[in-house]
Amino acid sequence: MRTKEKSIVNFAYFTANFPPKFIESCWIGNQLLIDHLNGKLRSSDGQYISVADFMKFFFELSRDHQIKLVNWIENNYNGVR
Repeated sequence: MRTKEKSIVNFAYFTANFPPKFIESCWIGNQLLIDHLNGKLRSSDGQYISVADFMKFFFELSRDHQIKLVNWIENNYNGVR
C-alpha cells in the first residue's frame, strides 16, 4: 500500500479505535485546550462514542488543530496492518 493510501486507512482505523488519552498526548502542555477538547469528544450520556461522533469532533476543530491531530495520528497510531 502506498503512503498516501496507508495514511487514509490509518486515519479511518483511528476514528473507530482511537486510544484513550490521545487528546492529552496530542495537545500535551495545554491543559485548558485538553479539557475543552475532552469535553467536546465526550458523549453527553456517557455512552460509546461513534465514528460519526468522532468525525463531528474532527470537523469542529480548527484547520490548525485538524492538521496537528492528523500529524499526531501519523506519528503515533498504527492501526493499519
